[in-house]
Amino acid sequence: MACATTGGKVFVHSPHDSPIGDNTQNTLRFLNINRKITSLATGCLLEDGHSNPDILFIGSESNLLAYDVERNADKFFVDVQDGVNALVVGKTANQAENMVIVGGNCSILGFDDKGREVFWTVTGDNVSSLALCDIDSRNSTSLLVGSDDFEIRIFRGEETIYEISESDRISILNTIDKTMFGYGLANGTVGVYGNAKSRLWRVKTKHKPLALFSYDIDMDGVSEVFSGWSHGGFNIRKRENGEVIFRETMDAPIASILKADYRLDGNEEVMICSESGNVCAYLPTDVEFGHLFESGIGKESVADQKILEELHAEKIELISELRSMEKALKSSKSNEPPVGALPPNTLLSYSMQADLELRALLLKVEANKDVQIINFLAVDLEGVVFSDREVMAFSPKTQSRSATLSLRPSRNYDCKLRVQTHVASRSLQTQLHVFETDINIPKFAAFAQTSEITQYPLPRGVVSFCVKDSIERFVQWIQGSFLLTSRTAVIDGKLKIGFLSVCRTLSGLNVNDKQLNQSSKKRKEEKSFSVEGEFLVLSLSSFIESGQAYTRVKIFCENMELAADVVQDMAKYFKWEELESEADFACEYEKFEQVLKTISDCNSARVNLTADMADDAQKIKALIIRAEDTRLMLDMDSMRKSYTELSAMNNMLIGSYNIRSINHENLLSALKCVNQMIQKASSLRLGIAKSRIISDCRAAVKSNNMQQLFHIIKHGFEPSSMASATVTQVR
Repeated sequence: MACATTGGKVFVHSPHDSPIGDNTQNTLRFLNINRKITSLATGCLLEDGHSNPDILFIGSESNLLAYDVERNADKFFVDVQDGVNALVVGKTANQAENMVIVGGNCSILGFDDKGREVFWTVTGDNVSSLALCDIDSRNSTSLLVGSDDFEIRIFRGEETIYEISESDRISILNTIDKTMFGYGLANGTVGVYGNAKSRLWRVKTKHKPLALFSYDIDMDGVSEVFSGWSHGGFNIRKRENGEVIFRETMDAPIASILKADYRLDGNEEVMICSESGNVCAYLPTDVEFGHLFESGIGKESVADQKILEELHAEKIELISELRSMEKALKSSKSNEPPVGALPPNTLLSYSMQADLELRALLLKVEANKDVQIINFLAVDLEGVVFSDREVMAFSPKTQSRSATLSLRPSRNYDCKLRVQTHVASRSLQTQLHVFETDINIPKFAAFAQTSEITQYPLPRGVVSFCVKDSIERFVQWIQGSFLLTSRTAVIDGKLKIGFLSVCRTLSGLNVNDKQLNQSSKKRKEEKSFSVEGEFLVLSLSSFIESGQAYTRVKIFCENMELAADVVQDMAKYFKWEELESEADFACEYEKFEQVLKTISDCNSARVNLTADMADDAQKIKALIIRAEDTRLMLDMDSMRKSYTELSAMNNMLIGSYNIRSINHENLLSALKCVNQMIQKASSLRLGIAKSRIISDCRAAVKSNNMQQLFHIIKHGFEPSSMASATVTQVR
């Protein structure tokens, strides 16, 4: 068992090694890494596990070490410029051999058994967790990547095949079964997905999940979900519904949960490791001990327990029906309407509207009878619409049969809101009637349609492409993805429609409320925009070529990420697998040029600082030798002078190191922007074109050719005649 400490060490415990004499400490070995350890993993990179045992992989902020524990030797040591935030060992689609997969600063790399880079791709933000799973039952392992932008991305090779949005930073990912995976969020949520499109369950607590694991602890053929928490507790849940069947608490936060035959007796046990260093192991239950329950170990059989649970649920349902029938019977006998009853045929109608003046998405409810709405609540079922809460509520101050709730979605995401409306008759406001329904929120619901397209300056950013689909199908997509206020009319095979973003977070804005109010006021007076990214224009034109209907699509906006969201949503609706596009985003490219200049300056400064620090280190060595010589010769004045110079040189060296550290942080921040730009540029394409951009950009980054990188991101191909001809032929 290998554990990392906060002091930059790794200790390896081998309880079956024979100690020498009475010294039991021989079973414990320490590795001095002398760097902050960010991730640990074990695995075999070669299929022959007997002659090639598991390798211990140790990740730090700037490099990766592969250590052979059995032979006490380094397998390889590589620099990872983007850092090592997460590690997993295995192979994904199109990979013949195992590799160690490294998640870092918006990048994902794979290394083979020789330390050679064999895989590289990018994601939207810093990688926080990795896992491998056959998510779509194709007997092909996919890579699951959790990142700081609240997204779980599923990769097949270098291509993203699914994206799942969550409500907070993804802290843990782990495979539960062949096609199932569990996740943990920084806000205390854990859950399980049956596949990429169906979440089986999720629960949320006030504690943070630190470990997630899967193991068949009750030996019924179905694995259970283990979760470890920041308060030191761990629990076992059923994977199909999240029901807790066992719980326990340790003395410190849980560091890890794993399984191993640690006693070499042929029985695997689940090992719970705490941050204080305590390790607790559990053997699976069998027929002799019975099955686990939340209160401990029970004697009932599995079949009897399931029957009791079903009967109990049926009993509760029958009692509820009986009470409802008794209440209805009392009302029918009196021939009078119950006290506080609503008027007959009371109905509620719901509507949504994107309001530019209030800068919000308005959800309105209205009753068709003379009743009073007491409370109006919206519950975020997916946890992705509201940024800092899951429930929003509104209570009208005056008696009204309508109410409006202002929503400000934190991202573009199609989801459902569960809406509860508490209604009372005007005669008795203490007895409430609850109306509940689910309302679908279109992905781009927070974009208000505008008919005054020509009065606003057209955004400089544009992505364009041609596809074999009729313009009528695009109209259907627009109607399903936006909230339209007027009819979309196709005139002479052309359609141009504009939208204004009501939420600045959805259009890539980063302004404060004062700037927002000023821009809103200026927009009313001059009908123009002073803030980038608010305007989105879709331009469609159809044409016939060789008897086939084509549609030329142009998406105008200032924000590249918003354009990528529109392209990916189109691809999902039309089920495209290949797409070549041309993109030109002047504002984004101008900022990107500054980022590339920053990288060039940081690299030059790093080389100069490294050379200067090496010279200073040599001077320090010479001063130490001279100071020691004068001390041995009892020349106190010269010794005092040498140590004074040594102290000054040491302070200078510390200052140079601090400057180099700041320069390195700036370089990492700039490299993150580069990886995010590559990810956004690849999201504007699909299939071969997307993979080509990622691979070409990686080659440009490795060769430190920033101008070539800029050309690939802008045009989608390398600046060579051969690449240009190939792209033209594909188009």
